[in-house]
Amino acid sequence: MIRDLDGVSVYFDPAYFPHGHMEHIHTFPITTMLQEMLLHTVRWQPGSTEHDPIARSFFQTVGLLCMEQMQAKTTRVFTLPRATHPSIARAMDAALASPGQANLSLMLRHAGMSERSFRRHFHAEAGMTWQEWIAQARLFHAANLLAEGQRVTDVAAGVGYASLSAFAKAFTNLMGMSPVRFRSL
Repeated sequence: MIRDLDGVSVYFDPAYFPHGHMEHIHTFPITTMLQEMLLHTVRWQPGSTEHDPIARSFFQTVGLLCMEQMQAKTTRVFTLPRATHPSIARAMDAALASPGQANLSLMLRHAGMSERSFRRHFHAEAGMTWQEWIAQARLFHAANLLAEGQRVTDVAAGVGYASLSAFAKAFTNLMGMSPVRFRSL
């Protein structure tokens, strides 16, 4: 999960949005326009769509734009799985405490496992490899730092990227926007 970032929760009434892919929570970045529209929704009281055709049209449009954003992020994963296995959970906690310095040998020591057992248990618990998980954890941590207003070059180095261009590419692939744009939002 992305922690310490401002966010908004949107709940869709299945009566109005009966889409099969809405069976669970989706997390996705939003455009500036959609962000402003979501902030604008507070001008209406609950139930306004029953009596106000403008409110009904507005909320329908917001819903459709959210659906569009959810479909656009299909290749991006916005969750960071957690483990129930105590050894794997210890390693994950250690990695999250300092994602920029986390490496496999350090995590093996925290887990108290051989590399083979760690990789097998990690994949079974997280549904992804250690490398995929730590890369995602680093990028989520980077998003937190950028949201605080830190410089992109400092964030890239702080989360373990030696190359600014590699960091920008990985961040853009995950978040759908460059680190500079994300920071400015």
